[in-house]
Amino acid sequence: MSILSLRQLRTPIPEDQFLTGVLGILEWLGFQATSWEETSSNRILVQLVARLGSDVTYAIADIAGSMHAGLAKDEYADDLGTYTFDLPRVQAAPALGQMLLTSSAAAPIQSWLANTLLIADSDADDAHTFTVTSPGTINPGTSVPVSVVATVPGSDSNIPPNLATMVLRTPLIGVTVSNPPQPPTTPPNTWITTPGTDIETTGPDGRYNARMIGRWSRLSYGNTEGAYRSWCLEALPALMPQRLAVRNGSGEGVIRIVGATAAGGLTGTQTGFYPNPQTGTGEIGTILDYLTGAADGVGRRPINDSLQVVSANQVSTPALGVAIVALSPFSADAIARTTEALNDYIITIPVGGVVLPGATYGAVLLSELYRAVMALDGIVDVSFSLSDDVLLGQDDIWTPSITVTMVIKP
Repeated sequence: MSILSLRQLRTPIPEDQFLTGVLGILEWLGFQATSWEETSSNRILVQLVARLGSDVTYAIADIAGSMHAGLAKDEYADDLGTYTFDLPRVQAAPALGQMLLTSSAAAPIQSWLANTLLIADSDADDAHTFTVTSPGTINPGTSVPVSVVATVPGSDSNIPPNLATMVLRTPLIGVTVSNPPQPPTTPPNTWITTPGTDIETTGPDGRYNARMIGRWSRLSYGNTEGAYRSWCLEALPALMPQRLAVRNGSGEGVIRIVGATAAGGLTGTQTGFYPNPQTGTGEIGTILDYLTGAADGVGRRPINDSLQVVSANQVSTPALGVAIVALSPFSADAIARTTEALNDYIITIPVGGVVLPGATYGAVLLSELYRAVMALDGIVDVSFSLSDDVLLGQDDIWTPSITVTMVIKP
């Protein structure tokens, strides 16, 4: 009997591959297994064995990877992070922001209590909903800004500003609701004050795994980049590992940190520069307060380091036009799936873009956009408005508007 290596244990076997293996063994034993009809009892029994066996290999792969910070997934990552690295997994958090109630001139004076008004982004049953968190009063013919929190944690509630479908589900006579962007109306250009975040991802590319690995970098101040990356991810749960860059700044001992969330650039500004107190506002302030220990009294940055925390620069041009060809059975939601797949890929592009070997610049790779769309079920062709890769500056992230058109193939 051969003993499987750890690498083999970490490699699950898909059901169809397992089935091929079982049928091959049966053929070797003298059975005409590959000739059995799929509806025959023998073939159904073998299919069942293949499914159960494949499931076991996936469970073994999860268990085999559970001891490695770069591989552990789901509850295995939770246990490893909590009990080995003393790093609890960051849970999902709701979006916070400000919306606007507007009363018609003919409406009466109306008041409400905290957490009694419900806002939705459409009339649909699965609409994103938000609760008004403070009491208030609205007079006829006036508008009142209100603070809101998403009723369901997660990034799905980070809806775009100025949606025309916003509705007030708790009736107030003659009152409508909107979600205009709050200052600054240039980036980040949103009604959101704190983006909703999903539970930390796990696995080889997971955010939680990146923080666990970052624990090793913090054992020594010699690994400046790794330590600062780990601290920044702890400081701001919305910060994305791919949208975080730690570099040498201009000047001795200057650490330049460039970051962004899935919603876009960091909010706020920085004040102060070493040896003066370094503080800030918004998400930039949150990171600075954590790095300097102002938030919890724990000193993290080396005493002579001077910090410069800035938002990644949002570049919205060129816009992205996408023309897809979808098979008819897959066409109902093909535009939505394409838009989602492209957005999901774009937010994983590093600050400054992907730097290919030998290149002196970073870029958004047209080939990767093509790959993201063609991986979708039922999409047989795609073309883009781009003629080449999109070049990015060192601190840039690409935040294009995406327009998808579709041709349906019978």
